[in-house]
Amino acid sequence: MIEWFILSLATLVTAIAAAQLFVSLSRYRLKDYSYPDLAEDDSPTVSVCVPARNETYSLADCLQSVLASDYEKLEIIVLDDCSQDKTSNIIKSFAHDGVRFIQGDTPAEGWLGKNYASETLASTANGEFILFMGVDTRIEPHTISELVNYTLLKHVSMVSVLPRRRDSGWRTSVFLSPLRYFIQMAIPQFIHTPSSSALWLIDRQALQKVGGFFKVRNQIAPEGILARIFDTRGTYRYIISTDKLGAFYAKKWQSQVDTSIRLSYPALKKQPLLVVSVAILIYLLFILPYVLVVTALLTNAWDGQSLVSGGLVVAYFLLYLLYTRRVWRHGWLLGAFVFPYIILQEVTLILASMFAYLFGRVDWKGRNICYPVLRRSK
Repeated sequence: MIEWFILSLATLVTAIAAAQLFVSLSRYRLKDYSYPDLAEDDSPTVSVCVPARNETYSLADCLQSVLASDYEKLEIIVLDDCSQDKTSNIIKSFAHDGVRFIQGDTPAEGWLGKNYASETLASTANGEFILFMGVDTRIEPHTISELVNYTLLKHVSMVSVLPRRRDSGWRTSVFLSPLRYFIQMAIPQFIHTPSSSALWLIDRQALQKVGGFFKVRNQIAPEGILARIFDTRGTYRYIISTDKLGAFYAKKWQSQVDTSIRLSYPALKKQPLLVVSVAILIYLLFILPYVLVVTALLTNAWDGQSLVSGGLVVAYFLLYLLYTRRVWRHGWLLGAFVFPYIILQEVTLILASMFAYLFGRVDWKGRNICYPVLRRSK
Protein backbone atom coordinates (compact mmCIF):
# COMPACT_ATOMS: atom_id res chain seq x y z
CA MET A 1 0.00 0.00 0.00
CA ILE A 2 2.78 2.43 0.90
CA GLU A 3 4.47 1.82 -2.44
CA TRP A 4 1.28 2.70 -4.29
CA PHE A 5 0.94 5.91 -2.29
CA ILE A 6 4.52 6.90 -3.11
CA LEU A 7 4.07 6.10 -6.80
CA SER A 8 0.82 8.07 -6.91
CA LEU A 9 2.51 11.04 -5.27
CA ALA A 10 5.46 10.72 -7.65
CA THR A 11 3.07 10.74 -10.61
CA LEU A 12 1.36 13.88 -9.32
CA VAL A 13 4.66 15.67 -8.65
CA THR A 14 5.98 14.67 -12.07
CA ALA A 15 2.86 16.00 -13.79
CA ILE A 16 3.16 19.34 -11.97
CA ALA A 17 6.89 19.55 -12.69
CA ALA A 18 6.33 18.70 -16.36
CA ALA A 19 3.70 21.40 -16.76
CA GLN A 20 5.86 23.98 -14.99
CA LEU A 21 8.96 23.02 -16.99
CA PHE A 22 7.12 23.45 -20.28
CA VAL A 23 5.88 26.86 -19.11
CA SER A 24 9.34 27.90 -17.89
CA LEU A 25 11.22 26.84 -21.01
CA SER A 26 8.73 28.74 -23.13
CA ARG A 27 8.53 31.78 -20.88
CA TYR A 28 12.27 32.15 -20.33
CA ARG A 29 13.31 31.43 -23.90
CA LEU A 30 14.90 34.49 -25.49
CA LYS A 31 12.76 35.15 -28.52
CA ASP A 32 13.89 36.92 -31.67
CA TYR A 33 12.93 40.52 -31.17
CA SER A 34 13.20 43.44 -33.52
CA TYR A 35 15.15 45.88 -31.39
CA PRO A 36 14.85 49.61 -32.00
CA ASP A 37 17.96 51.21 -33.44
CA LEU A 38 19.63 53.34 -30.78
CA ALA A 39 22.05 56.09 -31.64
CA GLU A 40 25.30 55.81 -29.73
CA ASP A 41 24.41 58.91 -27.72
CA ASP A 42 21.11 57.30 -26.67
CA SER A 43 22.68 54.03 -25.51
CA PRO A 44 22.99 53.72 -21.73
CA THR A 45 26.41 53.36 -20.17
CA VAL A 46 27.17 49.94 -18.73
CA SER A 47 29.60 49.03 -15.96
CA VAL A 48 30.75 45.41 -16.07
CA CYS A 49 31.58 44.47 -12.48
CA VAL A 50 33.50 41.30 -11.67
CA PRO A 51 34.25 40.34 -8.05
CA ALA A 52 37.24 37.98 -8.01
CA ARG A 53 38.86 35.98 -5.23
CA ASN A 54 41.52 33.35 -5.91
CA GLU A 55 40.56 33.15 -9.59
CA THR A 56 43.78 32.46 -11.46
CA TYR A 57 42.13 29.66 -13.44
CA SER A 58 39.29 31.51 -15.17
CA LEU A 59 39.75 35.25 -14.78
CA ALA A 60 41.87 36.01 -17.86
CA ASP A 61 39.48 34.22 -20.24
CA CYS A 62 36.54 36.02 -18.65
CA LEU A 63 38.09 39.47 -19.09
CA GLN A 64 39.20 38.75 -22.64
CA SER A 65 35.62 37.90 -23.59
CA VAL A 66 34.40 41.18 -22.08
CA LEU A 67 37.10 43.24 -23.78
CA ALA A 68 36.01 41.81 -27.14
CA SER A 69 32.54 43.35 -26.65
CA ASP A 70 31.21 45.58 -29.41
CA TYR A 71 29.32 47.75 -26.90
CA GLU A 72 30.81 51.22 -27.01
CA LYS A 73 29.77 52.86 -23.74
CA LEU A 74 31.38 50.36 -21.42
CA GLU A 75 33.55 50.40 -18.33
CA ILE A 76 35.07 47.27 -16.81
CA ILE A 77 35.79 47.10 -13.09
CA VAL A 78 37.34 44.10 -11.34
CA LEU A 79 37.70 43.86 -7.58
CA ASP A 80 40.33 41.63 -6.03
CA ASP A 81 38.61 40.34 -2.91
CA CYS A 82 41.72 39.81 -0.77
CA SER A 83 42.99 36.96 -2.94
CA GLN A 84 45.76 34.70 -1.73
CA ASP A 85 47.14 33.94 -5.17
CA LYS A 86 48.06 35.95 -8.28
CA THR A 87 44.55 37.22 -9.02
CA SER A 88 45.55 40.87 -8.49
CA ASN A 89 48.45 40.51 -10.93
CA ILE A 90 46.10 39.10 -13.57
CA ILE A 91 43.71 42.03 -13.14
CA LYS A 92 46.52 44.58 -13.31
CA SER A 93 47.85 42.99 -16.50
CA PHE A 94 44.67 44.20 -18.23
CA ALA A 95 45.14 47.82 -17.13
CA HIS A 96 46.42 48.86 -20.56
CA ASP A 97 43.09 47.61 -21.99
CA GLY A 98 41.15 49.94 -19.71
CA VAL A 99 40.22 47.48 -16.95
CA ARG A 100 39.91 49.27 -13.60
CA PHE A 101 41.44 47.48 -10.62
CA ILE A 102 39.99 47.79 -7.13
CA GLN A 103 41.67 46.28 -4.09
CA GLY A 104 38.96 44.90 -1.85
CA ASP A 105 38.87 45.16 1.93
CA THR A 106 38.10 42.66 4.66
CA PRO A 107 34.29 42.33 4.80
CA ALA A 108 32.53 44.39 7.46
CA GLU A 109 30.92 42.48 10.32
CA GLY A 110 27.86 40.52 9.22
CA TRP A 111 28.71 40.71 5.52
CA LEU A 112 29.55 37.85 3.19
CA GLY A 113 32.73 38.58 1.28
CA LYS A 114 31.22 38.45 -2.21
CA ASN A 115 28.27 40.65 -1.18
CA TYR A 116 30.65 43.20 0.33
CA ALA A 117 32.71 43.13 -2.86
CA SER A 118 29.56 43.59 -4.97
CA GLU A 119 28.49 46.57 -2.85
CA THR A 120 31.94 48.12 -3.31
CA LEU A 121 31.75 47.59 -7.05
CA ALA A 122 28.24 49.03 -7.27
CA SER A 123 29.24 52.15 -5.34
CA THR A 124 32.23 52.64 -7.64
CA ALA A 125 30.42 52.02 -10.94
CA ASN A 126 29.48 54.99 -13.11
CA GLY A 127 27.25 53.20 -15.62
CA GLU A 128 23.50 53.62 -15.86
CA PHE A 129 23.35 49.83 -15.80
CA ILE A 130 25.59 47.43 -13.89
CA LEU A 131 26.36 44.02 -15.34
CA PHE A 132 27.50 41.63 -12.61
CA MET A 133 29.41 38.73 -14.06
CA GLY A 134 30.99 35.60 -12.58
CA VAL A 135 34.51 34.70 -13.61
CA ASP A 136 33.28 31.38 -15.03
CA THR A 137 31.00 33.21 -17.47
CA ARG A 138 31.98 33.93 -21.06
CA ILE A 139 30.24 36.25 -23.49
CA GLU A 140 30.33 36.94 -27.21
CA PRO A 141 31.09 40.42 -28.63
CA HIS A 142 27.38 41.10 -29.16
CA THR A 143 26.12 39.80 -25.78
CA ILE A 144 26.05 43.07 -23.88
CA SER A 145 24.36 44.90 -26.76
CA GLU A 146 21.68 42.21 -26.99
CA LEU A 147 21.10 42.19 -23.24
CA VAL A 148 20.84 45.97 -22.98
CA ASN A 149 18.47 46.13 -25.95
CA TYR A 150 16.27 43.42 -24.41
CA THR A 151 16.20 45.26 -21.08
CA LEU A 152 15.19 48.53 -22.71
CA LEU A 153 12.58 46.83 -24.89
CA LYS A 154 10.96 45.17 -21.86
CA HIS A 155 11.23 48.30 -19.67
CA VAL A 156 12.58 46.32 -16.71
CA SER A 157 15.07 47.09 -13.97
CA MET A 158 16.77 43.70 -13.71
CA VAL A 159 17.49 40.80 -16.04
CA SER A 160 19.40 37.66 -15.09
CA VAL A 161 20.68 35.17 -17.62
CA LEU A 162 21.16 31.43 -17.38
CA PRO A 163 24.20 30.85 -19.61
CA ARG A 164 24.38 27.73 -21.74
CA ARG A 165 27.05 25.06 -21.46
CA ARG A 166 29.12 25.23 -24.60
CA ASP A 167 32.00 22.95 -23.68
CA SER A 168 33.57 20.96 -26.45
CA GLY A 169 33.87 17.23 -25.93
CA TRP A 170 32.52 15.16 -23.06
CA ARG A 171 33.04 16.76 -19.67
CA THR A 172 32.15 15.65 -16.17
CA SER A 173 31.36 19.27 -15.32
CA VAL A 174 28.47 19.08 -17.80
CA PHE A 175 27.07 15.56 -17.27
CA LEU A 176 27.20 15.70 -13.49
CA SER A 177 25.94 19.26 -13.08
CA PRO A 178 23.80 19.66 -9.94
CA LEU A 179 20.10 20.30 -10.45
CA ARG A 180 19.96 23.88 -9.15
CA TYR A 181 18.67 25.52 -12.34
CA PHE A 182 16.55 22.53 -13.37
CA ILE A 183 14.74 22.70 -10.03
CA GLN A 184 14.23 26.45 -10.41
CA MET A 185 12.37 25.88 -13.67
CA ALA A 186 10.43 22.83 -12.51
CA ILE A 187 8.76 24.44 -9.50
CA PRO A 188 6.05 27.13 -9.67
CA GLN A 189 7.37 30.69 -9.67
CA PHE A 190 5.19 31.72 -6.72
CA ILE A 191 7.35 29.37 -4.64
CA HIS A 192 10.69 30.55 -5.98
CA THR A 193 11.72 33.30 -8.42
CA PRO A 194 14.44 31.89 -10.71
CA SER A 195 17.69 33.81 -10.89
CA SER A 196 21.28 33.34 -11.95
CA SER A 197 24.43 34.66 -10.32
CA ALA A 198 26.46 34.02 -13.47
CA LEU A 199 25.28 37.07 -15.42
CA TRP A 200 22.76 39.70 -14.38
CA LEU A 201 22.08 43.27 -15.45
CA ILE A 202 20.48 45.83 -13.15
CA ASP A 203 19.57 49.49 -13.35
CA ARG A 204 21.99 51.25 -11.00
CA GLN A 205 19.44 53.74 -9.68
CA ALA A 206 16.91 50.96 -9.09
CA LEU A 207 19.55 49.05 -7.11
CA GLN A 208 20.29 52.12 -5.02
CA LYS A 209 16.59 52.71 -4.30
CA VAL A 210 16.21 49.26 -2.74
CA GLY A 211 19.24 49.85 -0.54
CA GLY A 212 21.94 48.21 -2.62
CA PHE A 213 23.41 45.06 -1.11
CA PHE A 214 23.01 46.14 2.52
CA LYS A 215 19.70 44.36 3.08
CA VAL A 216 21.09 41.19 1.51
CA ARG A 217 24.54 41.47 3.06
CA ASN A 218 24.41 38.02 4.68
CA GLN A 219 22.32 36.28 2.00
CA ILE A 220 24.08 33.47 0.19
CA ALA A 221 22.28 34.34 -3.09
CA PRO A 222 21.68 38.12 -3.02
CA GLU A 223 20.70 38.24 -6.68
CA GLY A 224 17.80 35.90 -5.86
CA ILE A 225 16.45 38.27 -3.20
CA LEU A 226 16.79 41.24 -5.54
CA ALA A 227 15.08 39.27 -8.32
CA ARG A 228 12.13 38.59 -6.02
CA ILE A 229 11.85 42.29 -5.11
CA PHE A 230 11.78 43.44 -8.72
CA ASP A 231 9.60 40.52 -9.80
CA THR A 232 6.87 41.65 -7.41
CA ARG A 233 7.03 45.03 -9.15
CA GLY A 234 6.86 43.50 -12.61
CA THR A 235 10.32 44.83 -13.52
CA TYR A 236 12.32 41.59 -13.57
CA ARG A 237 13.03 39.07 -16.30
CA TYR A 238 14.86 35.74 -16.32
CA ILE A 239 16.09 34.37 -19.64
CA ILE A 240 17.91 31.30 -20.88
CA SER A 241 20.80 32.21 -23.13
CA THR A 242 20.79 31.27 -26.80
CA ASP A 243 23.36 31.46 -29.56
CA LYS A 244 21.86 34.85 -30.38
CA LEU A 245 22.60 36.15 -26.89
CA GLY A 246 25.90 34.30 -26.66
CA ALA A 247 26.33 33.87 -22.90
CA PHE A 248 27.85 30.61 -21.70
CA TYR A 249 29.81 29.28 -18.78
CA ALA A 250 32.53 26.75 -18.09
CA LYS A 251 32.40 25.99 -14.39
CA LYS A 252 34.28 22.97 -13.05
CA TRP A 253 32.32 20.15 -11.45
CA GLN A 254 34.02 20.66 -8.07
CA SER A 255 33.12 24.35 -8.11
CA GLN A 256 29.50 23.45 -8.85
CA VAL A 257 29.50 20.99 -5.94
CA ASP A 258 30.94 23.65 -3.62
CA THR A 259 28.24 26.07 -4.75
CA SER A 260 25.49 23.52 -4.05
CA ILE A 261 26.85 22.92 -0.55
CA ARG A 262 26.84 26.67 0.10
CA LEU A 263 23.31 27.17 -1.23
CA SER A 264 21.26 24.10 -0.27
CA TYR A 265 20.95 24.46 3.51
CA PRO A 266 20.08 28.20 3.43
CA ALA A 267 17.60 27.53 0.60
CA LEU A 268 15.80 25.06 2.87
CA LYS A 269 15.32 27.68 5.59
CA LYS A 270 18.28 26.36 7.61
CA GLN A 271 15.96 23.78 9.21
CA PRO A 272 17.56 20.33 9.73
CA LEU A 273 14.18 18.57 9.94
CA LEU A 274 13.10 20.12 6.64
CA VAL A 275 16.40 19.16 5.00
CA VAL A 276 16.13 15.52 6.09
CA SER A 277 12.47 15.39 5.05
CA VAL A 278 13.25 16.80 1.59
CA ALA A 279 16.14 14.38 1.13
CA ILE A 280 13.94 11.40 2.03
CA LEU A 281 11.11 12.66 -0.18
CA ILE A 282 13.43 13.11 -3.17
CA TYR A 283 14.77 9.61 -2.68
CA LEU A 284 11.32 8.03 -2.44
CA LEU A 285 9.77 9.94 -5.34
CA PHE A 286 12.65 9.81 -7.79
CA ILE A 287 14.83 6.82 -6.84
CA LEU A 288 12.26 4.23 -5.73
CA PRO A 289 10.79 3.92 -9.27
CA TYR A 290 14.25 3.04 -10.61
CA VAL A 291 14.69 0.45 -7.85
CA LEU A 292 11.35 -1.17 -8.68
CA VAL A 293 12.14 -1.24 -12.41
CA VAL A 294 15.59 -2.77 -11.88
CA THR A 295 14.08 -5.35 -9.52
CA ALA A 296 11.46 -6.28 -12.12
CA LEU A 297 14.13 -6.61 -14.81
CA LEU A 298 16.30 -8.86 -12.66
CA THR A 299 13.45 -11.08 -11.47
CA ASN A 300 11.35 -10.87 -14.64
CA ALA A 301 8.37 -10.23 -12.38
CA TRP A 302 6.39 -7.30 -13.70
CA ASP A 303 3.33 -6.10 -11.82
CA GLY A 304 1.32 -2.91 -11.65
CA GLN A 305 3.84 -1.10 -9.48
CA SER A 306 6.79 -1.90 -11.72
CA LEU A 307 4.84 -0.84 -14.82
CA VAL A 308 3.92 2.50 -13.24
CA SER A 309 7.53 2.86 -12.15
CA GLY A 310 8.64 2.23 -15.72
CA GLY A 311 6.36 5.01 -16.90
CA LEU A 312 7.84 7.36 -14.30
CA VAL A 313 11.39 6.47 -15.32
CA VAL A 314 10.58 7.32 -18.93
CA ALA A 315 8.95 10.58 -17.81
CA TYR A 316 12.02 11.55 -15.77
CA PHE A 317 14.25 10.86 -18.75
CA LEU A 318 12.13 12.97 -21.11
CA LEU A 319 11.80 15.87 -18.68
CA TYR A 320 15.52 16.11 -18.02
CA LEU A 321 16.20 15.64 -21.73
CA LEU A 322 13.94 18.60 -22.45
CA TYR A 323 15.95 20.71 -20.02
CA THR A 324 19.43 19.61 -21.12
CA ARG A 325 18.55 20.03 -24.78
CA ARG A 326 17.79 23.69 -24.10
CA VAL A 327 20.72 24.61 -21.85
CA TRP A 328 23.54 22.34 -23.08
CA ARG A 329 25.07 22.47 -26.51
CA HIS A 330 26.82 19.09 -26.25
CA GLY A 331 26.09 15.91 -24.32
CA TRP A 332 22.43 16.60 -23.61
CA LEU A 333 21.31 13.08 -24.54
CA LEU A 334 23.84 11.34 -22.31
CA GLY A 335 22.99 13.81 -19.57
CA ALA A 336 19.41 12.57 -19.54
CA PHE A 337 20.59 8.96 -19.11
CA VAL A 338 22.58 9.79 -15.96
CA PHE A 339 19.60 11.49 -14.30
CA PRO A 340 19.23 8.85 -11.52
CA TYR A 341 22.86 9.39 -10.55
CA ILE A 342 22.28 13.16 -10.53
CA ILE A 343 19.33 12.65 -8.17
CA LEU A 344 21.51 10.63 -5.78
CA GLN A 345 24.17 13.31 -6.03
CA GLU A 346 21.57 15.98 -5.21
CA VAL A 347 20.41 14.14 -2.09
CA THR A 348 24.03 13.77 -0.99
CA LEU A 349 24.74 17.47 -1.54
CA ILE A 350 21.66 18.55 0.41
CA LEU A 351 22.73 16.47 3.41
CA ALA A 352 26.38 17.50 3.03
CA SER A 353 25.30 21.15 3.05
CA MET A 354 23.36 20.68 6.28
CA PHE A 355 26.22 18.95 8.08
CA ALA A 356 28.77 21.49 6.81
CA TYR A 357 26.75 24.37 8.27
CA LEU A 358 25.92 22.55 11.50
CA PHE A 359 29.60 21.77 12.08
CA GLY A 360 30.54 25.36 11.21
CA ARG A 361 32.75 24.70 8.22
CA VAL A 362 31.50 26.05 4.91
CA ASP A 363 34.30 27.61 2.92
CA TRP A 364 33.85 30.10 0.11
CA LYS A 365 37.16 30.82 -1.58
CA GLY A 366 39.04 30.22 1.66
CA ARG A 367 36.57 32.05 3.93
CA ASN A 368 34.30 30.40 6.47
CA ILE A 369 30.85 31.85 5.75
CA CYS A 370 28.80 30.06 8.41
CA TYR A 371 28.51 32.92 10.89
CA PRO A 372 27.21 35.65 8.53
CA VAL A 373 24.85 33.21 6.81
CA LEU A 374 23.37 31.68 9.96
CA ARG A 375 23.06 34.86 12.04
CA ARG A 376 19.79 36.79 11.89
CA SER A 377 19.73 40.14 10.10
CA LYS A 378 18.81 43.08 12.30
